Amino acid sequence: MNGQDPSTRTGSILRIAKDGSIPVDNPFIGVAGHDPATYAFGFRNPWQIARRATTGEIAVSDVGGSDWEEVNIVTAGGNFGWADAEGNGGPGLEPLFTYPHFGLVPGAQYEGCAVAGSTYYEPDVVQLPTLYVGRLFVADFCAGWINAIDTTTGSVDAFATGFDAIADLTVSPTNGALYVLDRKLANNQSGVSKVEFVGGDVALRITSQPTAQQLAIGQRASFFVAAVGQGELVYQWQRDGVDIAGATEALYEIPSVSPTDDGAQFRVRVTDEVGSILSSIAQVTVTDNNAPIPEIVSPAVGATYGGGQVITLAGNATDDEDGPLPASSLSWEVRFNHDEHDHGFTGVVAGVDQTTITIPDRGETSPNVWYTVYLSAVDADGAVTTVTRRIDPRIVSLSLDTDPAGGVVNLDGPPRSTPYSSPAVAGIVRTVRASLVQPLAGGDSGFVAWSDGGAIEHDIIVPATDIALEARYAALPRGDGATNECRVVRIADSAVITFSGPLNGSVNLRRSGRWIQTVTGLDYYVDGDSPAPGATYAIRVRAGGATTDIGCGVETWPPDGPPPPPPPPPPPGEVSCVGSRAGSVVSLTFAGVGGSSANLLRDGSWLATVTGLDGFVDDPGGTAYVLRTRPGGVIVDTDCVIEGAPPPPPPPPPPGEVSCVGSR
Repeated sequence: MNGQDPSTRTGSILRIAKDGSIPVDNPFIGVAGHDPATYAFGFRNPWQIARRATTGEIAVSDVGGSDWEEVNIVTAGGNFGWADAEGNGGPGLEPLFTYPHFGLVPGAQYEGCAVAGSTYYEPDVVQLPTLYVGRLFVADFCAGWINAIDTTTGSVDAFATGFDAIADLTVSPTNGALYVLDRKLANNQSGVSKVEFVGGDVALRITSQPTAQQLAIGQRASFFVAAVGQGELVYQWQRDGVDIAGATEALYEIPSVSPTDDGAQFRVRVTDEVGSILSSIAQVTVTDNNAPIPEIVSPAVGATYGGGQVITLAGNATDDEDGPLPASSLSWEVRFNHDEHDHGFTGVVAGVDQTTITIPDRGETSPNVWYTVYLSAVDADGAVTTVTRRIDPRIVSLSLDTDPAGGVVNLDGPPRSTPYSSPAVAGIVRTVRASLVQPLAGGDSGFVAWSDGGAIEHDIIVPATDIALEARYAALPRGDGATNECRVVRIADSAVITFSGPLNGSVNLRRSGRWIQTVTGLDYYVDGDSPAPGATYAIRVRAGGATTDIGCGVETWPPDGPPPPPPPPPPPGEVSCVGSRAGSVVSLTFAGVGGSSANLLRDGSWLATVTGLDGFVDDPGGTAYVLRTRPGGVIVDTDCVIEGAPPPPPPPPPPGEVSCVGSR
């Protein structure tokens, strides 16, 4: 949403000198309402920036929202459209290259999910064919392709495909090769690939050999090979010299090794249109040590989340040789997943068996998201096992409409034709905006109110149940057309002036005696500069050598008086919170909350927003819970009555034996 706000640095390209000062030739120096560091604005998520050394040209890979990805050539002072537009055809400068998300445009030449790497090909030593010199290489994270763009003509050529999760591109200035950072080369491990030109027919060769592995019983063995050759490559993995049925991909895995795999030797035969070649041998060594067995206790299987929620992570691990493992052997990581890629989240938190995370209530608005919790355990012999738990969002329906029907509203920036409906994640903050004026029911209509009573642009928190909002409009006042007239209404912070009548000749609009705009041929004009409440308006008509000033009449807005307030929430009944305890799990049920804001406190600290919910499951649970509601703005705390006492602490040791015990 910040792309069209030049006063903030969010959604902008900044130009700052090495010493931290602002260059004096920045385009917005001294311009009111603009951050002086801003060089260009109107971006959503400028993921990478590339500069062409020979010309100074700057290219930005701007990751899109729901529909389109963009590559833009940055110009000083340029507005690149977000959040009013995404892709081609909107306000602002057109992108150099744009392509749709998967499935949006059937038959699209290029599609993907996130434009990632970008780099110009201008090395000191040219290794690729000379036609690529000066081209801009760009890649898509999910589609795995790399394209070469001529930024002068805008032509786009496919360069390479077959990658899995491209995160970055760079060119070596010394050897002229293109290097590709791929986050899923093998077994979800990152790797760097080198792309170089070998000229003419490509001789079959292996560029990455499978590697030997030492594993504990139960761990996964992964073997990967990379090769180049002529035409399509065919793979056949062998175990101890014998073909393995069905093992015909570049990656071969044994999900869980056993003692019978100890000493087994693996290799792969790669075949192209000309011949075959065998890889080197990779041997598996299986140790007597059994791998540890971690267990995620919380969140439970099937747990869901909403924005702003605090989630407890708890787990443990055992090992056949070492027994129960201490918390120091555990490490946690949480990653935020979106479509086919992830954004990271916590980093690694080591040495604890319990911690918490707070789900952000702002950020990615797509419903195709989830969090993945990783718990890793390491035993005394260094064997590591990782288990995961997926947490999906609570999804509701978000619907938008206008009255009269058929209008356009904005959700999180881009315009949406109504009626509009989309799945949304509960608890996430979204921004809705109505147009000040738009054509509805056969005429120009002005904004009156949102059905929830919010401002023309305001944030909403997606509730736990389906939500429908309506932007309401009324026809703008206008004369009968027989004589020249103008009328003024105040909508939000703007004045809207309508014109009617013959209006022959030149027509200028004046505010408090000063010219502000030529309005010849217009039906209305929006004075959006927050005019003073006492400002007066007139039109000056020049026709046939005569000049006539016509004062604009002020009309009441809305025409039927102020809109009624939104309906109050249903009155709460008797608020109650009851629950039960089963082991570490506490299950709560709420009643009587009505439409009041509701929060759940655990052991005196805020735990979660539960507005609209009829229950909550906490695992592992605490000792005491309070349901906090706000009927009529008054805070009311209701203690939760829970059946089943918390487990007692362990008994103290015999006298004389020093120990430290406790419970949480």
